[in-house]
Amino acid sequence: MLDSTLQPAEIHTKPLPAPQYPKYLYFAYGSNLSPAQMKSRCINPIHSATPLAIATLPHWRWLICQAGYANVLPRPGLRVANQDSETAHKIPVSGAEDVVYGVLYQMDIDDERILDGYEGVDTCAASATAGDGVPISVRPRVQGNGSYNKWFVEADVVKWLDGEGG
Repeated sequence: MLDSTLQPAEIHTKPLPAPQYPKYLYFAYGSNLSPAQMKSRCINPIHSATPLAIATLPHWRWLICQAGYANVLPRPGLRVANQDSETAHKIPVSGAEDVVYGVLYQMDIDDERILDGYEGVDTCAASATAGDGVPISVRPRVQGNGSYNKWFVEADVVKWLDGEGG
């Protein structure tokens, strides 16, 4: 005889929690938008080359630099060195509609180092100081003339993806 008064175990009745992502995600733009390229560059592609979300950097500008690569330019108050040059100021700033679209990836620390190498980030560059108007938490190192500095900024998620890139 079956006892119909038994309740399912508590573990089976709770909904699954929302996925927890690390505090920092990698914002990709330009050629790193491609999961195929990310897979070819990363040593842990299952972890690091799966797009998590479509996101934006509000008040930033997307451009092709003189070397022919995609680049992003922060809003005028955050620009440093050559980003704050006469040439940089010729790039139109239109206000609220200034936005860069990209893809967020969760990044294995070793893959982040590899991508930094592809992007020309000098991890041994001098530490930033508070004197240039950019918080150290946003740009911890000063590299050369401002190009290829690694930034830590908030991105706005437009759409979370299903882990398959769509």
